[in-house]
Amino acid sequence: MGRRISAERHLIDLVRAAADVMSHEGFDRATTRRVAEAAGASQAAFHSAFRDMQEPLVAVAEANADGSAP
Repeated sequence: MGRRISAERHLIDLVRAAADVMSHEGFDRATTRRVAEAAGASQAAFHSAFRDMQEPLVAVAEANADGSAP
């Protein structure tokens, strides 16, 4: 049986993947599909965590600002 990953773990993985994709490809070229793939998640998982690509960008910026970057 597969192991279930917590919603918090999915969120952390997606934020890390978003940071990685955006840093390597730029915000304009980062897509929800690419971030989901990089996180090992589905696009549905991405969209259950975020409405659009701006939300993970904000999460990355906030984490960097308070020193808790993933």
